[in-house]
Amino acid sequence: MSNRHQWLFNLETAQQECRLCIDKWRILMTRVQNIVEEHEEYTPEAFKASILELMPEFARIANAAAARLQIMVQLKCGEMKFHGGKPEEFGN
Repeated sequence: MSNRHQWLFNLETAQQECRLCIDKWRILMTRVQNIVEEHEEYTPEAFKASILELMPEFARIANAAAARLQIMVQLKCGEMKFHGGKPEEFGN
């Protein structure tokens, strides 16, 4: 494992990664909110297409945020640390 990977397993980096995911989530939610608020300007088919077009990105961002939050929680609680060139998780 490279030094770059070691850098990924610290709390400061985890916090930065969470912030990036939250920012992406906010941008996406603004797009969704605009579509919802302006629904009367869309035909039913166009509204459906606009929402369905965002679904893969919606799921990807949600999954990425959940994963990064879990990593941050584990780091914060001392359940994941970097030892001997690889991350280790400590169970309860």
